[in-house]
Amino acid sequence: MFGYAERSLEIDYPAFLASHPDLKRRVEEVTRSAQQEAFGQDAAKVIAELQRRIAELEQSKVSTQSTLSNRESVATEPTPDSVSQSHRQLLTIIERLERRLTMLEDQMRRGSAGRRLATPAQKE
Repeated sequence: MFGYAERSLEIDYPAFLASHPDLKRRVEEVTRSAQQEAFGQDAAKVIAELQRRIAELEQSKVSTQSTLSNRESVATEPTPDSVSQSHRQLLTIIERLERRLTMLEDQMRRGSAGRRLATPAQKE
C-alpha cells in the first residue's frame, strides 16, 4: 500500500479517522459519558464548571504569590521627605501633649488651692 502512491490516494480518510479516533479525545469522551451516566447531565456540567473554576483559582493563587514575593524582595527604604515629615508630625504631637500636660497641672493646682481656701472657710 505505501509503495504505491496511487493506492494511498484512494484511502477514505474520514472513514478511517472515524474508525480510529484520537486516543486522548476518546478517553475524554468516555470520561464525560461516564460522569453523565453516573450523575446526570446537570451534575456533569456542574462538575466540569467546578473543575474549571478550581484551575482558575489555582492560577490566581500562583500569580498573587509571585506578586507578593516580588513586593517583599524590593526593599522599601524611607525617603528623606517621608522621614522629615514623620519627624515633624512627632514633634507636633509632643508639643500638643506638653501643652495638655501643662493645662492639666494648672487645673490640679487650682483645684488643690481651691480646696485649701475652702477648708479654712468651712472651719469658721
